[in-house]
Amino acid sequence: MNKLFSKYSIDEISKRTAISPLTLQRLKDEEFDKITKVKFKGFIRILKLEFPDIDFSDLEEKGELFYSNFKEEEKIIEPIEEKDYKKTILITGILLLLIILFLIFKSSIKEEVNNDLNYNFETNFVDENNSINLETANIEENKTKEDNITNSEINITNVTNNKENKILEVAKKENNISENNTSIISKTITIKPLKLIWFKVYYLDLNKSKEYLTSHNVTFKQEGRMFIRFGHGLFKLVDGNKTIFPNTKHIIKFYINKDEINITKKNLGDFR
Repeated sequence: MNKLFSKYSIDEISKRTAISPLTLQRLKDEEFDKITKVKFKGFIRILKLEFPDIDFSDLEEKGELFYSNFKEEEKIIEPIEEKDYKKTILITGILLLLIILFLIFKSSIKEEVNNDLNYNFETNFVDENNSINLETANIEENKTKEDNITNSEINITNVTNNKENKILEVAKKENNISENNTSIISKTITIKPLKLIWFKVYYLDLNKSKEYLTSHNVTFKQEGRMFIRFGHGLFKLVDGNKTIFPNTKHIIKFYINKDEINITKKNLGDFR
């Protein structure tokens, strides 16, 4: 590792590997507590690929020793308090008793109501004229109910039709918006690395970004204007029938806008 820093400057190593100067300084000073284990292994792998003539075994051993001795703090488990089962049984018994009393009370009220209904039915049945009046009243009442039900059905139908019309209007508006909105384009872009590569995708219109460290193909959607920074140019960028192969070990930057994909020398801040 000392041979690497004696032969190359931190800035030169950073340009060739896309590893930040701060991280390289931490690796040089063996400050493993400021680097996660996963990132440490990834950085070592990139350095090995970029500088095959340098021996990194000593740094790897020190890192593995540090991460193997790192332990998480033991969690204190508080004892669970014992439940007072007698108190729980007593409360349950009281609740059951109250439910039984309520059911008995409800049953007695129902019986009294049934008796009153039977008495009224027998009294009305004796009086023939009253029976006729009751039948006529029932017919008129049923007719009124049927009219009310019909009106309710008409109202429900009208409400349903209004909702359907509103949904159709909203759908038409959304279609018009999607047809007229040409600022955000949705299509796929595939990155095919020829070796392990680091790159970061910035979605300028959505104010978000995503970082990758991989040797496998990566496919993602183009969403509006995008800025992509690669650690090197040993990869192929496939956009539909179009393929771009930078074929360089230097840092490569792309600016994507609508159907245009261009290599740029500008920085991220120039497009914001």
